[in-house]
Amino acid sequence: MIRRVAPDTNLLVLLVMGLGMPSLIGTHKRLRAFTREDFDYLREILFEKNLLLTPNALTEVSNLSRQGVSEPGSSYITKAIGLLIDAHFEKYVPSKTAVASREFSWLGLADTVWLDAVDSETEILTVDAKLHMAALSRGLLSTNFRHLRDTGST
Repeated sequence: MIRRVAPDTNLLVLLVMGLGMPSLIGTHKRLRAFTREDFDYLREILFEKNLLLTPNALTEVSNLSRQGVSEPGSSYITKAIGLLIDAHFEKYVPSKTAVASREFSWLGLADTVWLDAVDSETEILTVDAKLHMAALSRGLLSTNFRHLRDTGST
């Protein structure tokens, strides 16, 4: 039984930007590959779900989502990040654990941490094909958001 969803950094950026400054979806440097419909679909998927977050992903989300955004937008985005953190579960995985994983060399720290943060009741939701395949090769639950979006299933 799935109890939690672990959205990757890209989807977390989409989520906080959509909540904080939806007008930047599709134009912000980190959101050019997404549309407002992608945000709406992501919100539908995540509605009333418990999310698993990691400090690594949240740090990236905070830095990436506010790049190039002036006030008051930056404050709106910061508030959305705070609300997300307040409402969901955050799990810490030591960096030493992640860098000892074989996937670290090609996934990097934040994505490798996801592989160690999730359990059998948590599904990774990602747009990153490498993270998706690494999770599946470890026997973890993982769904590619692009496949969901393209098929229209939830």
